[in-house]
Amino acid sequence: MTASAVRRAGLLLSLALVVPAAPPVLAAPEDRAPTEQDVREAREAVADVEARVAELDARMLDYTAQLRQVEIEAQVAGEAAVAARVEAEEKQAEADRAARRAAEARAAADAANEVLGRHAASAYKAGGLGALGVLFSDGDAGEVLERAGALEVIARIRNRDVQEATSASGTAEALEREAALASAQAEAAALEAEEAEAAAQAAVARVEREGARLAAEREGTLAELARVRQVSVETERARQEHLQAEADRIAAEKEQARIAAELEAERRRQAVEAERQRAAEQAAAEEAAAREAEEAARPTQAPAPAPAPEPDPAPEPAPAPSPTPSPSPKPSPSPKPTPSPTPSPSPSPKPTPTPTPSPSPKPSPSPSPTPTPEPPPQPAPPPAPPAPAPGAQTAIAWAHTQVGKPYVWGATGPDAYDCSGFTMRAWRQAGVHIPQGSRLQYHSTAKVPVDQAQPGDLLFYSTNGSPSGIFHVAIYLGGGQVIHALRDWSSWDGVKVTGMHYSSGLLPYAGRP
Repeated sequence: MTASAVRRAGLLLSLALVVPAAPPVLAAPEDRAPTEQDVREAREAVADVEARVAELDARMLDYTAQLRQVEIEAQVAGEAAVAARVEAEEKQAEADRAARRAAEARAAADAANEVLGRHAASAYKAGGLGALGVLFSDGDAGEVLERAGALEVIARIRNRDVQEATSASGTAEALEREAALASAQAEAAALEAEEAEAAAQAAVARVEREGARLAAEREGTLAELARVRQVSVETERARQEHLQAEADRIAAEKEQARIAAELEAERRRQAVEAERQRAAEQAAAEEAAAREAEEAARPTQAPAPAPAPEPDPAPEPAPAPSPTPSPSPKPSPSPKPTPSPTPSPSPSPKPTPTPTPSPSPKPSPSPSPTPTPEPPPQPAPPPAPPAPAPGAQTAIAWAHTQVGKPYVWGATGPDAYDCSGFTMRAWRQAGVHIPQGSRLQYHSTAKVPVDQAQPGDLLFYSTNGSPSGIFHVAIYLGGGQVIHALRDWSSWDGVKVTGMHYSSGLLPYAGRP
């Protein structure tokens, strides 16, 4: 704009300020009232913008989810590599111990064989003293006996040394075979560890490439959102951070509900199992009491009388000798007999009936004692969790001094950490040694329900809800907060304090070192 044009604009502005306003004129055609068509088109335009914004918002949240998922995949591969490396180290240590045992056994066998060699050399130098040499050597009988006794002692010593040398050689050979097997297993474990480490490094490289791609797409979506909403990129970035925080809060509430349901289900299962065990024990006790009562109420039966011995049969009488017959005299005529009156038969006495003994009444069994009803059992209180390990505050205080240090897979400090390297170093400051590897740390700590976790406890995250899928570990600070080392491509990298539900997959049991 030229200087003259500027002066004319200033003059017109001054006139406008001093000249009274003119009466209103008719509205220009472009200032007419909007029609229904205009309103409809405007609403459609607003709806289109809102739909586009919602679509882009959802895409931004999806970028975060994808970035976190690829990071979890890398952590899973890293955990497998750490476990393989630890196993390889244990196998190598066992191979070293087996080799030392074999070397010690071989040294003992060599020493025993050396003793046998000295015996052989001594016998050779002595001319091979044998039994015939002793018997036919010069000397009297006493000298011969003395030599024979010495020969027997020497033979016993040699037999003992032979047995010791044979046993030592066999032990050495067995341990050498064991050492060779352990060495082969250590070599195989080392190869597996190398393969697992290569796979983890490939996974990390893949995550880095995927993360870079997703981050670039995310920035482009953020710029498009700022344009559609007609705001600055920084304003839109702050809005997206708020939306992500709200999404994380909703996800955390769902995680809390899931964990609470799992813990409640486990407690009910334990209560049912405890009640079943108690009922079984009570039934067994009642059955035993019933058997004892039945045994006590059963009448004692008198032993049956032994049958009386049968009397010995009476000896048969000896036959009487027959008399010598004498001549019989001639019979004289006898008078006719006078008939005598027939006697009436006397009634035979009736047999006296033997009284049948009445059976003795059986004693009525005494009634079983009625068991005293027991009061209904009260549910056993849940066992108290183990007390926090002394030194938890020391571990937490040290962990806070590491905030901001970067996440590097496999690192254990002092300049960078991965998740398990960080927790291992934190507890080592308190004098507590736990292994590296989140899965190994889970199995080496006491289990505490998450809703009873105390500051210093370790929280574990899994891909499948079980220890086999653990991919991350963090230190619980209390109040729903944790401190951990994690690479999160969506927002930050390294050691930081976050909510305990920063990610899904929190296991319902914490670990207490």
